[in-house]
Amino acid sequence: MQPKETFTIKELSELFEISRQAISKHVDKLDPSLLAKNERGYKVVLRSGVLQLASNLGNQRLLDRLHEYEQENDKNVYISRKNVVVNELLDKLREENEFLREQLSLKEQNNSNMQKLLDQQQQLTLQANQQIEKLQEQLQLAYTEEPEEEVLTSVNKENNNAITTEKKWWKFW
Repeated sequence: MQPKETFTIKELSELFEISRQAISKHVDKLDPSLLAKNERGYKVVLRSGVLQLASNLGNQRLLDRLHEYEQENDKNVYISRKNVVVNELLDKLREENEFLREQLSLKEQNNSNMQKLLDQQQQLTLQANQQIEKLQEQLQLAYTEEPEEEVLTSVNKENNNAITTEKKWWKFW
């Protein structure tokens, strides 16, 4: 025999031994997740809602009776139902675990790719800096050599000017 999962307002009023109106008011205060509708369309309270009602009303006797009723039921049926739920939850956890492992693998792969890109960027930056230093050295050498060449060329020009100034056209006749 399985434990009863839902109770109508009438059944609850008989169980609690109070009027249907009073039970209805207490049921309306319950969380909607503890309520359902039966095949006839009547509002029914789930077993967890009945336990909540009993604790709200302070009816310890009813709580004790519900617990005794659960203990008297066929435990194998109840346990097998729990096993089904546990197996479903276990399957969901395994699927989630597999999904998370895939996500972790993708993140590790992305991290590896980012590390490679960072290394390449650092190498390119190093090469660019080395080339800049070489060009600066070449420019520095070019500027330091240029004045010496200018001095030599200016001295040569002065010598040529001096030679040309000594030779006047009238001296040749």
